[in-house]
Amino acid sequence: MTITQQELIDEILDQFDFQKVKEVMDALNWTWAIGTESHVPDIPELRKQAREMLWDAIRSKHRMIKTGGFVAEKEDDDTLELRFEVTAWNTWDSFPPDTKVTK
Repeated sequence: MTITQQELIDEILDQFDFQKVKEVMDALNWTWAIGTESHVPDIPELRKQAREMLWDAIRSKHRMIKTGGFVAEKEDDDTLELRFEVTAWNTWDSFPPDTKVTK
């Protein structure tokens, strides 16, 4: 079976729970700067941002795009993923790159 990149993006946009993201953003009063104002984005604005990020992930050599809570990622096997993260942490944020880990 062969599908287009547009079909991959359409599938994600059709299945992703933008309503849940909107509810979280409303509860946290999580605003985005859109144009000249800052407000909690509506669902069409969330979908537009997600679509742009998915296309950027496909086209970019970095393959992961993050902004405003969204993470769009493309794997080598042409798998696309869209996530919305409220919080995250990793050891890169805590230690310099040359840190050695011992058992």
